[in-house]
Amino acid sequence: LVLGDGNLSWSLATVRSLRKKYWFSTEMLVITTFDTLDELHERYPNDPIDEIIVELNKGVSGTKVEVAHHVDATNLATSLKKINTNTTEFDLIIFNFPHWGGRGYIQRNRKLLKDFFLSVQSSKILASQGEIHLALKQGQGGTPVDLDLGNPGNTWKSVECGAGANFVLAAVDPFVPPDGY
Repeated sequence: LVLGDGNLSWSLATVRSLRKKYWFSTEMLVITTFDTLDELHERYPNDPIDEIIVELNKGVSGTKVEVAHHVDATNLATSLKKINTNTTEFDLIIFNFPHWGGRGYIQRNRKLLKDFFLSVQSSKILASQGEIHLALKQGQGGTPVDLDLGNPGNTWKSVECGAGANFVLAAVDPFVPPDGY
């Protein structure tokens, strides 16, 4: 499950990359945007949104790809009802660079993360051995790596937000974008 992929460019690069990897196997890849399709066209007027969606819907051999719009990561139980899938649990939830928008909204961004983790927990969409991969800009997360960089008061406190929903930080790794992103 990919949440909130702005202009779908990350998902497109990921799908293209997966098509080259013959070892990859998954039944379903669900890609979502926070915006409606009309809002995507307004927000990204120079991006070929419709062509990207057509390519994404071609999927990956053996994998069904579903693209859904207007999915709220802080209200997954309701938002995911729109998706035409029999999948009730996901092995992996990816949320890349979520943000409230603009600068200086640290409290709103902390609330976004807290509400996201609580939404994952309450909706029961993460498989028992599943993982959440959350990508944040270096220094934002409040992870042990970020805390070595400066003031913990200026972070989004992602570890605390996750812990508030009974999640545990397992690893901090650099963000590695797929080829073509």
